[in-house]
Amino acid sequence: MTESKVSRPIGELPHEPHYEVRIASQSYSNIATVLAGFAFAAVVLVVQTNLPTSPNADLFRDWATIYFLLAFVGCVISALTFATVTGEEILTPRSHTMALLGGIGFSISANLVILGLATLIKIFLTLRICAFVQLVFPLIMSLSPLFVAFSAFDPIIGFEAKSITKKDVAQVFVPSFAPLLIIVPIRYLGVSFSIALSETLFSAILSIAFVLIVLSAGSALVVSSFADLRFRLNLLVSGVCVGIHSFVIGLFILMLQ
Repeated sequence: MTESKVSRPIGELPHEPHYEVRIASQSYSNIATVLAGFAFAAVVLVVQTNLPTSPNADLFRDWATIYFLLAFVGCVISALTFATVTGEEILTPRSHTMALLGGIGFSISANLVILGLATLIKIFLTLRICAFVQLVFPLIMSLSPLFVAFSAFDPIIGFEAKSITKKDVAQVFVPSFAPLLIIVPIRYLGVSFSIALSETLFSAILSIAFVLIVLSAGSALVVSSFADLRFRLNLLVSGVCVGIHSFVIGLFILMLQ
């Protein structure tokens, strides 16, 4: 006679009231889905639209199409990743780690949407609007890693009941923003990739971005299978991961035409 398994009640890990990443991930998943729909619609519209006779309009249209296509795929993947975080039965440090890793791919995908918009503006709108884009968009894109970097502190605050020290902040934010602290000032000094250089580096940069999107989702799913519910990334490792993503964002900024 086989003995039936008795299910045990699921208890919450003790933690301080802080940030409920499972609830937040529902909104992130919805946002990623909306952006995916927008990116797909943009591809259809761009392909069907008659282009003005402006210089390099065909090339910019091709670039914008690829940006939006890659953003569509990345946003769909990100929506599924955040849905996995939402499905966590209890709140754990592992949940926060999954959100941090998934957030890297989502941030890259969202910035691809911004890059695609900037490219379309270059084709269809006036030089005055293009100048405004060159002024504002690099700043918007450089702020996006903030939303990922802060996730590194959530497991410590909520589950370890420790104060965040200056050393902790430095371990996360120095590697996270080192690439942008170099690239963004250079961009505002008027330095960017020429059209010829952007065309040469286009495939390499977009391939790196796609690989990071896949690795972001894949690593989050791997972490979701860990039996250790208290698993979290070391702060320095978190900073390095965000820093690699920031470097790609910096390359996007230099590709703004």
